[in-house]
Amino acid sequence: MNRRGLAILLAIAGLIGLVLFAGRDNGEQQPGSASREAPAAVASSAAPTKAPELYTTPSDQGEEEGQEAGHDDSLENAPADQEAKDGAGAAALATAEIWVQGKTLDQDEWNEQLLDTLAPVAQPAYDGRTWGYRVEATAVTGEPSIEQATMTTATVQIPTDAGSLTVTVTRSSESGSWETTAISSS
Repeated sequence: MNRRGLAILLAIAGLIGLVLFAGRDNGEQQPGSASREAPAAVASSAAPTKAPELYTTPSDQGEEEGQEAGHDDSLENAPADQEAKDGAGAAALATAEIWVQGKTLDQDEWNEQLLDTLAPVAQPAYDGRTWGYRVEATAVTGEPSIEQATMTTATVQIPTDAGSLTVTVTRSSESGSWETTAISSS
């Protein structure tokens, strides 16, 4: 397309935009339409209103009914206690023990067992997209090591005969079951 054709298209687009925006209510009263604004005398005598706050931090809010005094409602996740770390490690180990059977189990059986350990959000990433026979590791060779953990998420290193697996596990609440959301080998 040449410059003249492009200029014509831009001019047409500009005109369409002007027509569309001209039809919008811009605060002026249209002939034959009822005013949406209060009369000027009433509007000017009214006390100015405070603009509503769009966001308040949880600490600015009072205690909710039934909530313990001093309850921390921050967006930060609490550091993991030993029970949380143990649960996260066990869940990651369960996933790793199935993962390393990729070459010995039938593909459908391996996939089904693996999916049972995964969080629903992670299942589409692994279901039918990961092939067990391509997994290099064939055995877990040590205990899980917690790299990072909070009460609802943890990153766990699992030693295998083909290097470490990094398994990320999560749970929806501090009392929920741990499920795997990611598996990667190093």
